[in-house]
Amino acid sequence: MAFILHSESNLPLPLSEDPSVYRTYNDVSAPPSSFPAGLLNPTLGRALAYWTSLAGGALPRRAQLSPAQMVPFLKHVILWDYLPDTDRFVCRLAGTEICEAAGRELRGRTVEEMHGDGSAAVRVNFETVIETGHANFVHRRMSWIDRSYRSYERLLLPLADEAGEIRHLMGVMTVDWA
Repeated sequence: MAFILHSESNLPLPLSEDPSVYRTYNDVSAPPSSFPAGLLNPTLGRALAYWTSLAGGALPRRAQLSPAQMVPFLKHVILWDYLPDTDRFVCRLAGTEICEAAGRELRGRTVEEMHGDGSAAVRVNFETVIETGHANFVHRRMSWIDRSYRSYERLLLPLADEAGEIRHLMGVMTVDWA
């Protein structure tokens, strides 16, 4: 069982005077079937259980997703398409909770458009999922939308295209509204 811990601890990192600094509290990558118990909040846990139910020992395909079965966490879902020809990640669909947190519609936007100066840190997570098929969990400040006083937790899961290649990602994100 391999785990990749990207941050040194799960304790909050010191706040920077520079608002462009991406404040990451926790960043973990692991095979979805062996993700650390207790790390995920209930919403992310339900999403992982749903994804696992689709997997059946194989990588789920994007076409298998059923919004009717995703109702308990649907407003927290963001679907990404990976376009290898241009090496870009484009948002296909974003749930209402995510759009509300961002203050705008996200469909059609790239990682770079959404995350600006912080896109390199996000791309590392996305590329890790594409290359390894592992899930990725992060707990970060929302610096990408000038709301660094809020934090979010995001689970990123791989999805295959019809040829079996990882070309899609399902993100599930919860926001600390406090």
